[in-house]
Amino acid sequence: MFEKVAFKRGHLSEMLNQKSNSDNVEFFKTVDFDVLEKLSSITGMINGKPVVCGGIVPYWNGRGYLWTVFDENSKEYFVPIFRGIKSFLNDVAPFYNRLEIAVPCNFEIGIRRAKMLGFITECERAIKFLPNGEDCSLMVYLGGR
Repeated sequence: MFEKVAFKRGHLSEMLNQKSNSDNVEFFKTVDFDVLEKLSSITGMINGKPVVCGGIVPYWNGRGYLWTVFDENSKEYFVPIFRGIKSFLNDVAPFYNRLEIAVPCNFEIGIRRAKMLGFITECERAIKFLPNGEDCSLMVYLGGR
């Protein structure tokens, strides 16, 4: 069963040691977790184990950036995780005019899933956008439009 709980820095520990999240390690070394825990951040748990962490970093009132880190085995629980993320988006949509994400261009399934959640592509390819130099698609969620 999927459960949304308040995000805590310890929820990311195991995920950041996984090969699938190796690109995130350097970024999270620079993160102020005290701030991240106070923002609109959640952890999705399945059977008491963190399978996805994410939240919103606000740019300004009504605009924010959505971040996520998935456990490498999260695909086994796609439906409940997808529903949990959709529920989170529905919960925060009244407070944001726009939520933005950046999805690596070569991560086709990620782009497809973002579209299933209601994100639309604003920029097909932002060159060298990510910290590791990867190109990505810039997408936006306009929940209440």
